[in-house]
Amino acid sequence: MTPPATLAPPKVQLDSTTALPVLPAIPPDEEPGGDGLSAAPHDAAPPPPPRHLDVADTTIVASSTRYVAVSQVQGTLRSGSKKPGAVRKVAIDQVIEWLRGRKGVAVPADWRERSSWEVGTDTGAKQCWWETDGSHVAMRLDEPCGQLPGRHWRVEFVLALTAKEVVVGTRLSVLVQRGVEPQVKPSVPGLVRLMNSKLEFLADGTPGNGTAEFVASDADVRHLVGLISDRHRTIALVIIHTATARSRAAISAATLAKRVAGIARVVMIDTGGAQRLAHALGPAGVIPRNGVRLYGRQFDADLASASCPVLPPESWPGRDAVGQLEDACAVVSVSVDDAEIDVPSFAHIRQLIARERRRQERERLTSASEEVVDEIASLRAALAAAEGDVAAAEELAAEQQNRAEETEEQLRSALAKLMIASERIDQLQAAQRAAVNDVPLPETWAALERWTVEQFQDRVVLTAGAMRAARASVFENIPLVAETIALLGNQYWTVKTTGSEEARLDLVEAQKKLYVEISPAGEALNNAKLKGQYQTTYQGRRYTLDQHVSGSSSRDRRRGFRLYFTWSDDLQKVIIGSLPEHLDNTLT
Repeated sequence: MTPPATLAPPKVQLDSTTALPVLPAIPPDEEPGGDGLSAAPHDAAPPPPPRHLDVADTTIVASSTRYVAVSQVQGTLRSGSKKPGAVRKVAIDQVIEWLRGRKGVAVPADWRERSSWEVGTDTGAKQCWWETDGSHVAMRLDEPCGQLPGRHWRVEFVLALTAKEVVVGTRLSVLVQRGVEPQVKPSVPGLVRLMNSKLEFLADGTPGNGTAEFVASDADVRHLVGLISDRHRTIALVIIHTATARSRAAISAATLAKRVAGIARVVMIDTGGAQRLAHALGPAGVIPRNGVRLYGRQFDADLASASCPVLPPESWPGRDAVGQLEDACAVVSVSVDDAEIDVPSFAHIRQLIARERRRQERERLTSASEEVVDEIASLRAALAAAEGDVAAAEELAAEQQNRAEETEEQLRSALAKLMIASERIDQLQAAQRAAVNDVPLPETWAALERWTVEQFQDRVVLTAGAMRAARASVFENIPLVAETIALLGNQYWTVKTTGSEEARLDLVEAQKKLYVEISPAGEALNNAKLKGQYQTTYQGRRYTLDQHVSGSSSRDRRRGFRLYFTWSDDLQKVIIGSLPEHLDNTLT
């Protein structure tokens, strides 16, 4: 079975012998113009200056309803004199090693004997699918992000085996829940580097060995022009002006080439070569002197000033510039949506495999029916079952490809939250009954301190500063302070850890019963003279008391009540720093 044409690599190469038109000689009296290396003719309107590389070139805007592609790598694999079948085996072994070792996927022990399998966690947080028919392989891995809750990654890997080569493609996509930062820094899946460690990857027919080429001759410049203009190019082109291959810019170019192996091609060009490139492409071919220009896919000379950004010499070279270009090259890999060029998706290859299985079943039925008449009925039943499975698989693949995936992600999130909320509510109710109904409320500050540790040591902290302020006060209603601490350790703690609407209603009701109110501490936090009062220390770390519980506002120190606290996400605790009297504020 031959792979889809979309996986075939482009034919244009820098070292190709394809004949290109001879470039005109540089007029001897022409002078460099602007920050580029070739001036526009005197009788032509000056072209708009090229746009500088910006954040839009180096980030992807994610969606909360569908996975958005972040980067993709496509090309062919080879390994010395090994035949395609042997290369395919090494590539698949690398994918399985990556799933088991890097991603912790429980790959079935008999995966080599199975044409399809699916594994995942009980909560559905991580899911992996695998399909193969011998000639094609399709893998998809969905998993939550380990650094940012609410962000989900998807890695798709597809492989097609022909008589002459092994064609592969890897795509990384992202989905974020609503309220999560949608700006995503692109990257290349580690699976690509892992395969490149044992195999040789070729992108656009060129080995992705991570080296920067130096272009100086007329022939090389002509071939570079052809490569820039190739509509079937799948990777970015980074062209760097440098007078010599031993310059500081050349060192950064070598670093960049290693980091963008597989997604971009890095070319250095000297002054003469840059002038000839500008003559061939016009303003679209102007490279900033000692700077860089990035050429994306499906180059259009008329739009080059906007679509082919540059890094001027004041920004290049440097570590930040290398990182920006690396990110921009990854964005370029998914900047064009062209089904005739781009790597097919997991769902598309899955459909091809399903159709091949159906074809094989039909051939088997035809052959068997000619030889064994008695088995026709059973074979027809098997074919019907197989076609039913194929139809279901195709329907599922189409549904996965077309439907918005927001519902699926919300269900997973809701299930996890429900499990956590149920357990915590049970714990909270048990603790609340013990704290409020079975244990008498303390009548002294010392008893209050012991009572808080006994009842809420894993939820509420009374700092040393809070107890000093309490013992120095003349406040009389210590049981009210205990009830307020119980409110913070029960209803408030449940709201902060579960976020459920039921818990919020319980908190509102509890405040009404005690005639207290939880609210922000106010503008005093920003007052240089007062903010020291609104800080406390716990376990060697300083915390700002940005919340307070207000009770009676009486000016009588025996009756007026305030409790100042903050919430620690790291400790999952309420930290009380001052009670029971008012702290100074901007009004007092």
